Amino acid sequence: MVSTMENDLKMVDGTWKVVPKEFPNWYGIEEIGFVWHGNWADPEIEYKGKRCSCFVVEDTMWERFNEDCPDSDENKFDEYVRENKDCVIDLCELALFGKEI
Repeated sequence: MVSTMENDLKMVDGTWKVVPKEFPNWYGIEEIGFVWHGNWADPEIEYKGKRCSCFVVEDTMWERFNEDCPDSDENKFDEYVRENKDCVIDLCELALFGKEI
């Protein structure tokens, strides 16, 4: 995911250039970037130029996973998040912009 909020200084074709910072996709969802600040700070997600703690969305998805799949192995959570990408996007919209789509 290419950030719209942060830049990096990189050598491109022998010249230093300011380029948008790239973050890993959160749970493989291309529209959402995972921002890691180190062991002593909460990680964040970036979506449409805004950020919040990743736990805001992840905790809600975890509750839904436990309701929808009560007998499932917790290792299936990543797959559940990817399969329910539309719900994740809706939660990001709600958390970051205060509106449901």
